[in-house]
Amino acid sequence: MFHLTRNFYIMTITVLSVAVLPLMYVLLDQNPLIWMFYFVCNKTNKIILIGYWALCLLLGILVVIYQILLNIQATTSTRKIFHLLAVLVYIPGLIYEHVLLYLASGIIMGLFIFLELMRYLQISPFGEVLQQGFSMFADEKDNLISLTPLYLFCGLSFPLWMPTNNLSLPVLLSGILTVGVGDTVASFVGSRWGYHKWANSNKSVEGTIACILSQIGLICILAFMGYIDNGWLFLQNLLSSIALSFIEAQTNQVDNLALPLLMYVCLMV
Repeated sequence: MFHLTRNFYIMTITVLSVAVLPLMYVLLDQNPLIWMFYFVCNKTNKIILIGYWALCLLLGILVVIYQILLNIQATTSTRKIFHLLAVLVYIPGLIYEHVLLYLASGIIMGLFIFLELMRYLQISPFGEVLQQGFSMFADEKDNLISLTPLYLFCGLSFPLWMPTNNLSLPVLLSGILTVGVGDTVASFVGSRWGYHKWANSNKSVEGTIACILSQIGLICILAFMGYIDNGWLFLQNLLSSIALSFIEAQTNQVDNLALPLLMYVCLMV
């Protein structure tokens, strides 16, 4: 185990030193670490936002630790806490500093892969704790890999990663609207007051109604704040949210990834 741990860290440092940093140097035509420092620290808003994100990260870690201490398998409603945290992270980032959020999402993706390898290979010092967290929060889609959080992260970040400039805020919020808000509210309402089920589905009519209303509410708030000033885009958001809420009611597979992609396509048409 010692040799595995040592080789893991040696390989990680080698990849960063030989591949990642030189590639970033070529792309930026300057030292990437210095560039990142000045990019992050050149505005007070960015520093405040990073501090806020750090608090959200700490809250997420505390939720995982609390669930491990309880030693109880997390329910679907409990897992939706991370959807709520994603909403709290992404909405301020997309409104105020979407370029910083783009950079942060790439770094977090790399960190996610690093921690997932550490968990899978049981690399000290965090491998065992990460495995305990995985065991507490894994659902039927997760086997050897934490696919559910990966799908959620990719679904939320997909509009940011697309090579398209000047996207409107509602398009960038495709994942937040469908998964972060709609799916979360649907799960919460459906698990408590979902007495009427759709045919051939374990989703409830009450959950679908809550999904629609929550998304419409967010769209109206965005319009009131001036982020949706185009009548056609406003109507697109409303119709897409309603249609995708019915799709959400009929699917149990990778909705964290599928729903944001479908919403993005609908708003880009």
